[in-house]
This record gives sequence, C-alpha cells and structure tokens, in this order.
Amino acid sequence: MRILFFLLVSLPAFAQNNCAIENQKWLEDITSSTHLKNVKDYAFSRNDVSAIKELIYISIDHLLDQKIFYKQNYYIYDCRFNKNIDLPKKIFEPIKTATIKMRHLFIKPTQKEKGIYDYYISYLEKRNNSSHWNYSEIVELGSVLDAITDFSENDFMELGLVFKKKQLLKNIPLKEITKYYNVKYDIDNINEKIFKKIENKSYAIYEYEAIINKVKFKFIFCVSKFNYMENAQYPNKWNRLIIERLD
Repeated sequence: MRILFFLLVSLPAFAQNNCAIENQKWLEDITSSTHLKNVKDYAFSRNDVSAIKELIYISIDHLLDQKIFYKQNYYIYDCRFNKNIDLPKKIFEPIKTATIKMRHLFIKPTQKEKGIYDYYISYLEKRNNSSHWNYSEIVELGSVLDAITDFSENDFMELGLVFKKKQLLKNIPLKEITKYYNVKYDIDNINEKIFKKIENKSYAIYEYEAIINKVKFKFIFCVSKFNYMENAQYPNKWNRLIIERLD
C-alpha cells in the first residue's frame, strides 16, 4: 500500500522534472530547425502520420469521456502534449472549451542539416449545452498548410470509418462554409475574395461515420484545392479534421 501511495505521489513530480528536461531539449532542437510552413513539398513520413494519429486518438478519448481508446493512458505525462482548459468568465459557469496542443519534430537537426518542426492542435468544445466534450477540430497551429499529414488507406480503415459523402465547398450553403476554415467570418461579409481564400484550404469536404465504444461519430476531412484529386478514393492529404459526437 505504501509503495502504491509513493508511486501515485512521485509520478507527477517525476513527470514534471522529465518534462523540464524534454522542454529544454525541444527549445534547443527548434533553434536549429525550420518551421514546416517554410519547407516546400515536404513528404510526410509514417512517423509523422503516427504522431497526428495520437492526437486524434486522444481527442476521441475526450469525446468518449474516458481514457481507454488511446493506448497510452498516461499521455498527460507525455511532454509533447499540452492541455489547456478555457476557464469561464463567471464563477460556476460550466467549462465549454479546451485545447490540446502537440509539438512534433519531423526531422531532427544535425550538425550539418537543420531539422523541421511544427505544432498540431485539437480544439475541444461542449456544444449545445452538452455535459461532455462532443466536438473536436484538429489542425496545424496557424492553419497555413495545404496538408498536415498523408494518410494511407489503412489509416482510414484503422478508425473504422464508413464513407458517407463528398462535397465541394462551392456546393455547400454559404451559411455553413465557415466551419471549414479557422477564421469565423460574418456570413454577410463573405465576398468572392474571402470565399476563394476559404476554398483554397477547404476545396473538398469528405464525410465519414464510425461507431467507437458504442458511440456514433462523424468525421469530416477537409482537402485543399492544391491536393484535391477527383478520382482519389480517400482524402489522403488533408489539412483539417472535425470530429463530432452524434448522441
């Protein structure tokens, strides 16, 4: 019993000390690295794909109100992740929004070559007065890239996704299109220039559904105009993923 108590007390302190070391190492690495947005035609590796899948699984964990879908239950002690809860302005008001930020080193710097780094983020919300998290939006921090990963067919199958429909942004009602872009425009102020800006990043919208732990989810993948291929079976190079809990 004393051993268990010691472990429970020591684990957070150990994690904090470990993260202090890891954070310092991260700062040293990015000092010798280039941000992904400054790298042209970067080819995502399987390690890169695995990293963003971890963020997806963690986001799903939160939408399930549990920590069993993601294989590493103690992810909170993984220094790559930083969760922030947005405290309400008034006392006793419910918490409705939070973020999970994940850093990723795509290529480690060496003495001869610079590395490559970036951040992914999952925006969590409790919509429609829900008591649990029911919405997640996963993007690259800044949302400037045409693609933030390169999924294979197996990556889609792993999530148990069932295809529902594909739509081009130009065919979606105007009042709905801003959900597919990080800047929330007033509908009345969306002119042709702004629409083209949104369309360049979210040219095609792919919708899937999945049942996870007996809960129904909707997955929406956004593909840029640059990466859109009309006959592609999957939205492999996507730049935005929206996950909605449907109950």
